[in-house]
Amino acid sequence: MNRKKPRVVVTGLGAITAIGENTNELWDSVVSGIHGIHRVDSLNMDGYMTNIAGEVKFRLEDLDFLKERKTVDRAIEFALRAGLEALQSANLLGQLPKDTGCVMGTCLGGANSWEKWLNLRTKGDHAEPALWKQLRFNGIAETVSSEFGIFGPVVTISTACAAGGNAIGHAADLIRSGKASVVLAGGADALSILAVAGFHSLQSLSSEACKPYSGDRDGLSLGEGAGILVLENEEHARARQANIFAEVLEFGLSADGYHPTAPHPEGEGASRAIRKAIEKSGIQPEDIDYINGHGTGTPKNDSAETMAIKRALGENAAQQVKVSSTKSMIGHLLGAAGAVEGIVTVLSLFHNIIPPTANFTTPDPECDLDYTPNMALHQQQLDYAISNNFAFGGNNCSVVFRKYDPYSVALSTNLEKQSEERIVITGMAQIGAVGTDIDAFWNAVSASEDSPFSMFRDAEGMNTEVSAIQHYDSTSYIARKEARRMDKLSKLAVSVAMEALKNGQLEITSKNASHVGVILGTANGTMESLENFYIPVMNEGAVAANPAYFPNTVFNQAAGQVAMHTQALGVSSTVVDGHASFSSSVCMAYEHLRNGDADAILSIAADVLTPLLISGYKDSGWLENSGASKSLEHQLSKLTIGEGATAIIVETLTSALTRKVPIYAEIKGYGRTYDANQDGGINQSSRGIERAMEIALLESDVSANQIDAVFVAQSEIAHADFGERASVANLFYDANPYVSSCKHVMGEAQGAAAGFQMITAILSMENGRIPQLTEEATTQIIDANIERVLVNAVSLTGSNTSLLLCKYE
Repeated sequence: MNRKKPRVVVTGLGAITAIGENTNELWDSVVSGIHGIHRVDSLNMDGYMTNIAGEVKFRLEDLDFLKERKTVDRAIEFALRAGLEALQSANLLGQLPKDTGCVMGTCLGGANSWEKWLNLRTKGDHAEPALWKQLRFNGIAETVSSEFGIFGPVVTISTACAAGGNAIGHAADLIRSGKASVVLAGGADALSILAVAGFHSLQSLSSEACKPYSGDRDGLSLGEGAGILVLENEEHARARQANIFAEVLEFGLSADGYHPTAPHPEGEGASRAIRKAIEKSGIQPEDIDYINGHGTGTPKNDSAETMAIKRALGENAAQQVKVSSTKSMIGHLLGAAGAVEGIVTVLSLFHNIIPPTANFTTPDPECDLDYTPNMALHQQQLDYAISNNFAFGGNNCSVVFRKYDPYSVALSTNLEKQSEERIVITGMAQIGAVGTDIDAFWNAVSASEDSPFSMFRDAEGMNTEVSAIQHYDSTSYIARKEARRMDKLSKLAVSVAMEALKNGQLEITSKNASHVGVILGTANGTMESLENFYIPVMNEGAVAANPAYFPNTVFNQAAGQVAMHTQALGVSSTVVDGHASFSSSVCMAYEHLRNGDADAILSIAADVLTPLLISGYKDSGWLENSGASKSLEHQLSKLTIGEGATAIIVETLTSALTRKVPIYAEIKGYGRTYDANQDGGINQSSRGIERAMEIALLESDVSANQIDAVFVAQSEIAHADFGERASVANLFYDANPYVSSCKHVMGEAQGAAAGFQMITAILSMENGRIPQLTEEATTQIIDANIERVLVNAVSLTGSNTSLLLCKYE
């Protein structure tokens, strides 16, 4: 039975930027065409091609909850400030429903904390655990959620400069699918030497305030800040008589599959994102009144965006639409750009005003649209607007907003018919401690033999037992010339994607390329490239900024490389959720497939080990023999950290049957919750993993006594494992499912951990054997008929995911 999808409205706004301590100040400055791109005070910019940026110069430490925290990264401070304002604006502070979610975008996460931590670590000093928690990319979303009492889905998206817009779109999907009634959606990034040195190495920075779309533009201006929107189910908002700023209609994602940093010169990929957003919204190109453009001020980006708008809207409609760049006033906020620019787009509709492109000087024949130079335009009526965000790695995102009218109807044409589409798994692959072969993996998992763990040196040269990748050669998948320009993470992602495509008999051609997507999950991302790029800069300054390394420092580069090598050019995103990242990528793929955004999606997770990463886990207290002071939850930790990559093909049943391929399993539903304390420790009283399992069961219409097995997260962190086992016992009190795990072989493979678990679950259903955990936490292999399983995953810092799989019937 089809369900009517709820409309999604914007009921709260919060922002902090170089031109405003809050949203009202931001809007007043934007309408006035005032820019805040001036000399930077917080960083030493000596030796770089510019010393200006859109720096936030307002005091941050005045908030009471910031005073209570020992270590707060600057990007997290921005997010907390914007979140507080957004909730006050929505009149929801302290009154959030239990299913409230949070989706945050970021490009560089806690970069300032990472720089501090790396300085300590390279000197051989230990760093306090709080610093490690602040530098994690998912630390922004999780800190905001802990502060404001959020218990629903918490998601971090890191699609570089497209992350903020992607966060808004995914948050709207969560509301439409019934996963949340309220979601805080936005993005945050702070100025850092890492970012300055990176764009300096690419010669992309302008020595004056950037001039998007101008004929004499010569580069971008960096900025910093945060923007958060409160998105809400319209019925929920109207029931509490909320003030509604605008409606979020739809969004479109795409991949260029063209180049690690440069956009497709004809805007091919970006045009597909714009066109997809318009089509999903049920409107016509000529309906669009205003586009808040990506508008960075670099020669290639602005001309490519002009081409993209023309391709998407058609020449006639493109000549009629008003376009402007907010970056001309606040700088490029990286992962926060789409969020703040989304706020400006919403206010444009609310006030019927077209914001200007500041600093505009002279027209460019290659940028021949109406780019609204220097002065705001007051319109009689604005109904529809788009916010564009395009990023390194070829990630493209466009979001469509509509002026709110309580009497208008939902226009999306595909939502109801897609809501009943069944989602199946048709391919799988893994690269890890037993190599690349699926049969070898299953033999190792089901043999009850000693684990294939090995020793790995940390930054101090001390040995640590790990689960490291064995018997893998990237040149089996990637030409040597291309592999030399890629880091280990990207090579792993491309390799495991190719294995999954082969396993699932999915051939990507020009006809289906835009219908096949890539969603990558990672816990620690490009640590190798971050170290290779930043350590020389830290020691030698600007002269050591190497342009060969910088493109690989953004977390979405791996997904971009997958798109380039496989030509999967559809939906593209990167999600960062600690050790639950694979499950998060599957959940996101599930939503996109149910919404008709793709026929098939490669859901991938990958993480690698480096000596400094091992030291970080020791600083956190998560590894044995750590020199860090351990809290109660870590005192009995036996976590064996690992590396590896996993991939599955998640596909609509219609597509799978059309292709006539074997189906491994069906994904019936999932649950996502959050339950962390403010210090990042798990709050057992909120029963987070138990609630996630309950939600998965409810969505799947499966009772607890129908579950044959639960693949537990079993991270070997005593506090977390005890809580999960207690939740399983409580939820299945009158049933007796097998409790299973493959971590006796694969260890805790960071973001890929749940991927190995899911593949083990699928193979257990296929082979009628399962690795069962005993009360003594050992593993025994038993024969069993397995038809329905839950696969649990935890981020280690409060996020919980439970996916329900069953045999396909």
